[in-house]
Amino acid sequence: MPLFGTLLQNDKRLRISIMLIAGIALLLFTQLRAPLVFGSPSSGETANLKIMSYNIWLGGDQITLDKTAQVIQAAGADLIGIQEGGANIPALAQKLGFYYDIGQAILSRYPIIKSGNPDYVYIEVKPGKVVAFSNVHLLAYPYGPYDIRDGISLETVLNNEQNIHMQEMKSRFENLPDLAHHGIAVFLTGDFNVPSHLDWIDATKSSHFGITVNWPVSTKLEQLQFRDSYREIHSNPVTHPAYTWTSEIRYPYPNEVHDRIDFVYAAGPSVTTNSQVVGENGPYSDIVVTPWPSDHRAMLSTFTAQLAPIPEIPVSTTTVATDKADYVQGESIAVSYTNAYGPKDWVGIYPTGTEVNPDIPSIQWQYIGDADGGTLTFDSSTLAPGTYDAVLLYNDGYQELKRTTFQVTAP
Repeated sequence: MPLFGTLLQNDKRLRISIMLIAGIALLLFTQLRAPLVFGSPSSGETANLKIMSYNIWLGGDQITLDKTAQVIQAAGADLIGIQEGGANIPALAQKLGFYYDIGQAILSRYPIIKSGNPDYVYIEVKPGKVVAFSNVHLLAYPYGPYDIRDGISLETVLNNEQNIHMQEMKSRFENLPDLAHHGIAVFLTGDFNVPSHLDWIDATKSSHFGITVNWPVSTKLEQLQFRDSYREIHSNPVTHPAYTWTSEIRYPYPNEVHDRIDFVYAAGPSVTTNSQVVGENGPYSDIVVTPWPSDHRAMLSTFTAQLAPIPEIPVSTTTVATDKADYVQGESIAVSYTNAYGPKDWVGIYPTGTEVNPDIPSIQWQYIGDADGGTLTFDSSTLAPGTYDAVLLYNDGYQELKRTTFQVTAP
């Protein structure tokens, strides 16, 4: 804001200096805790990274996929957590010349390395040196701000948060902090479909139905020492509301509730140096692209990140197998699995070689139930003669864990 230019500039330099000192202190602390398997970050092994969270709206081609790619180019983003990418993530990556992981819905300027854990990947920013990256798209409904608008009690809204979004985040809450504690810079992007407790405060009651809310997901992440990168740089939600939901492409919607629900979080040895909203020409956007192609504005944060040696990747013990290689139409197909992650992991039947994504429905599917192991039964009578894969997928999503191939023949 030009009116306070010099003051804010000096304040920002002071804030960045403080964060650098804090980041170095955190790095020393995490190195002391790190077991040998993780290695130790070397002094001076840092990189500047622009990290983006971007819901591209139903595949990113509601206007054109080229325009969606232009948004990422205009932002200069290096690592992007995509939401609603569907089957277009490979095509978008090709337009940008980026690497991609369709299960994690991630685009990256740098090579992507599987971590052995479906919640995150490593990004090889320099040869042999990485940061960790995780991306989420939490369920859209029930949506707390709409429910509050519509007269549903805050108690019910918070119960829904505990039962839905907090459960969706459970494994991230468990797995990601450990990476940071071992000296790895961790970045978490997402369309969380829930606001932040840092925004629903006393000073903003007039914009939030006269109440304050300690939204559980953001509160828990703060407790786990994840930093809301936008609020690190712009601490005042009155002057910088940074609404990412919804953009002008959806106007006018009666009784719409505008909020910040797209985030870039950071933990471990990194320092946030800037954070911006990318969107249409208007009061909330710092970087403008016209016409704007999404119903969400995007969040872009810039970091100086300490890089860590690639940790030893554990060998996966997850298995999936059929009881036979060939079935005659009408026979039952027994699919056994071991060492999955949770009851919302699932097995889908697909034509062989299908790159699984939300736009390609499975022919049949079932949740596993018991993560340790079990057997699911599928019906081959609905399958045309041909070759199929039974694919084990993670936590109600499209992150592939294992697959096995079988054949169906006519009687």
